[in-house]
Amino acid sequence: MELRNDVAPPHPGTPDNTSTPGNTSTPGNAVAVWSWVVAVPCALLGLALGVVGLVRARQRGGAGLTHAVVGTTLSVVVLIASSGALLAGAAVAVAVATGAMSGVSSDLAGSGLAGSGREPDGTVATETAAERAFLDDLYEDTYQSYDDATLLAMAHGFCSSMDGGASPAEADATLVKRWSDEGLDLDTAYDVEYSATAELCPDHAEEFRSWDPATTDGASGTTSTTRQIAHRSRA
Repeated sequence: MELRNDVAPPHPGTPDNTSTPGNTSTPGNAVAVWSWVVAVPCALLGLALGVVGLVRARQRGGAGLTHAVVGTTLSVVVLIASSGALLAGAAVAVAVATGAMSGVSSDLAGSGLAGSGREPDGTVATETAAERAFLDDLYEDTYQSYDDATLLAMAHGFCSSMDGGASPAEADATLVKRWSDEGLDLDTAYDVEYSATAELCPDHAEEFRSWDPATTDGASGTTSTTRQIAHRSRA
């Protein structure tokens, strides 16, 4: 007896669903879902999963395409926002560092310490233009002998004596006596007085320059004539 097969073979290319009877669901795309879930906490991972999700959605007839697009887009937005925040933070840090360095440079320049090798002890936090000019007008030996605060105290003390009616000789004697314990000699005293009357109390400049220290100084020590001639050559 001849057996006949009345069932036609499946057409080539037709999906064979006989292996799982009743299975009509669309294949899923879990990677696409995870792409937007992790987009915010880890944008780089979200972007990578989003790209993989797009590829799989194309292979699976569009399954999970919306999730993949949302995950990829959200990851890109988070990356751009994070990069902008980092750039802004870096700009602020650079601005703060630059401002701090500028402040240090200004302080050094204002106190006369930049490049002088001078210790910062006793420097003046704020000084007037006249005080700065006074310090700049001093001889280098005088400037290096005392700090700014001491030199300005000497100068203002001398000007105060003259403002009070003392003659140049009397103001000079007061200055030398006041600072003798600090090693103030006649040459340094005259340099301080010369620069002080030039910058801090110019009303006494003419009177001071007409004074001849040789007529009032004692014979011992450095002669006043030497110090007067040395400073008059600066005029």
